[in-house]
Amino acid sequence: MLSLPVAVERDGLLYVVGIRDGFYRVRRSSDGGATWLPYSGGEVERPVAEACTGQRAALVKLTGQGAPLLACVAGWPELVVYASYDDGETWEAESTIGGA
Repeated sequence: MLSLPVAVERDGLLYVVGIRDGFYRVRRSSDGGATWLPYSGGEVERPVAEACTGQRAALVKLTGQGAPLLACVAGWPELVVYASYDDGETWEAESTIGGA
C-alpha cells in the first residue's frame, strides 16, 4: 500500500496519491477504495514523479470538461505541479513553485 496517502473524491471516483518504492503514485477507485481500477496494461497505480522527501503530495481533481487532475509534489528546493489530462494515465510537469 502507499505510504502518506492523500485522497480526493470527484464524480464518483476516489483518487489516492502516496509514496511507494521512491515514487509518488496515484490510484483510483469507484467503490471507496475496496478495489482499484486498472490503468492500461492492468496496473492499479501510475507513477506521477520521483519522491525526494517523505512529505505528502497534494492531489486536486478539477471540474469541467478537459480539466486536468493535478498533483503537487515536494521537490527540492521547489514544489512541482504535475497534470494528467487522461485521468491519471500519464503525467507531465506543468509548473514549478518556489526554488532558488
